This record gives sequence, structure tokens and C-alpha cells, in this order.
Amino acid sequence: MIEFLPNHAINKSLWDQRISTAQNPRVYALSRYLDAVFPEWWALLSNDYQEIMPVFPKKKFGLNYLHQPMYVQQSGIFFQQKSEFFRSEEFIKAIPEKYKYIDVHLNFKNLPPKGIKLYKEKKINQLLRLDRGYEELYGKFSESHRKNIRRSKKYKLFMKELTEYDLFFDFKQQFPGEYRESMSVLKKICQNLDYQNIKVFSVLDENQNTHAVALFIYWNNTLTWLSSGVSHEARENKALFFLVDKLIDQFAGSKMILDFAGSSLPGVWYFNNGFGAADEIYYHITLNRLPLIIKRLKK
Repeated sequence: MIEFLPNHAINKSLWDQRISTAQNPRVYALSRYLDAVFPEWWALLSNDYQEIMPVFPKKKFGLNYLHQPMYVQQSGIFFQQKSEFFRSEEFIKAIPEKYKYIDVHLNFKNLPPKGIKLYKEKKINQLLRLDRGYEELYGKFSESHRKNIRRSKKYKLFMKELTEYDLFFDFKQQFPGEYRESMSVLKKICQNLDYQNIKVFSVLDENQNTHAVALFIYWNNTLTWLSSGVSHEARENKALFFLVDKLIDQFAGSKMILDFAGSSLPGVWYFNNGFGAADEIYYHITLNRLPLIIKRLKK
């Protein structure tokens, strides 16, 4: 039987234990991460937390719906049983009927439900395993990326790990970037996670001017990219290319995975792929139970 529990009824200690030992662990599913991005999250679960799925209820114009919050790339069902994939239909069917619109990102180990009329879209994440030497990893870079890295070295840049994540936010205020972000949610994530889980790297020039910053979460031998920012000069000095190259060099030969956390956007995909990152597919599904007249308005 699949239960649907409100936030206050979830055993978060057991929840986090199950996420850590799941066949498909992701930092996005830790309770303290979820508490940061959407404090009133609920859960679908079965078999004493052997299969668990966070959900994010909202209400608008009197209609209840489920949505996918910012900074949760993948949610879906996290499971213990040894299986290559987990079919999601039973969990999707268990979502109460009162939720008239369901917008969910499954995770890389979830297959989209069968026998349910819904919209599904393939999404792309990109991962780079760092279990080889730097020279071998560098050999997988695209020629254009190697050219940009060579160019960056002409500017006498160096990478530095920051001890305070506030410096990341100070820089982002100066250079907010082109993508929609919520600094308040990012700050809450940093506050909720343990200090050692937060990694911030910056690229500076010889005059101590900062040209790139990147915020990561380190958990379960995975470095997950959350956000980054660059200066106006970074287009010329290729500071972000320099930063990723130095990260790969630093952690090469380890068991670490660099999770680029994206993306289906062509420009972002090109950047990540150029470092040798491999595609990982997950599904975005939407289920529309709205009354017919509202469905037509939504279109």
C-alpha cells in the first residue's frame, strides 16, 4: 500500500537513511535539501520507506496541483530493491484525485508510467566520472574546449576554493547572469546542509579580480553543480572553462562524479559535453486532470 503523508508525519531520519542507500541516490531528495527548496513537501511511500517519492503540493485559484520546484532537477521514486529501473505508474496513480494538475520530474532510474494518459518529455543531465587520470580525461575534451583552456592560461588565472559561501552570493549580486534563479532558496540550501557539503570555487587573475564562481554540493562522492556566475571579462578570458578544467585536474583519479546538473538547453549541453560528460536521461511528466473548460483555457 502506498501512503500519502504530510510533512510533519514523515520520519526524516529514516527517509535520509533510505535515500543514502537507494539504488538511485540524489542529493535533491535529502530531507534537509527538500526543506530548503519547499518546506511543505509531502511524500508518497511504501514498504517501510523502501520506495519513497517527494511531492510538492500547491494551490491556485482554488485548484490543488503538484509542481516541480526550482533546484530539484530530479525527484520521482527512490528505491532499495536491486533493479535497473523502477516503473512509476503505481506511484502516479496513488496521487490523490484532488490534485488536478501534476507536473513532476522523475529520476534517471524511473520509467514513465504506462496506461495513463499524460505528456512525457525526455530531459538530459550530464555526468563525468573522474576515476581516470587527468591526461586521459583531458583527451576526451572537445578541440574547441581545449582551445579555450589554452587561451585562459594566457591571462594568469588561478582557482581558489572559498571558505565562505557568502562570497559566492556577493559576486552573484554583481553579475546575476541570464538564467532565472532564486538567491534566497540557494542560501537556504547552503544553510540547511552541513558546512562540509558546500563547495565554492572561484577564478581570479593576478590582480585578485574574480572572474568566475561556482557553487557545488558534495555528497555521496558526487559534486553537484548548483549555480555559477561570471564577470563581463569571462567571455574573453574563458574563466569558466578554466575553472572546470582545474576541478577535473584536482579530482582526477578519484571515485568522484562531477554532476553538471544539466542540461537540455543546447548551449549548456555543448559546454558540459565538451568536457567529456555523458548524457543521463530522465523524464518530465505532466498529467492534466483539470475540468475540460480549464484545460482549453490552459492551452
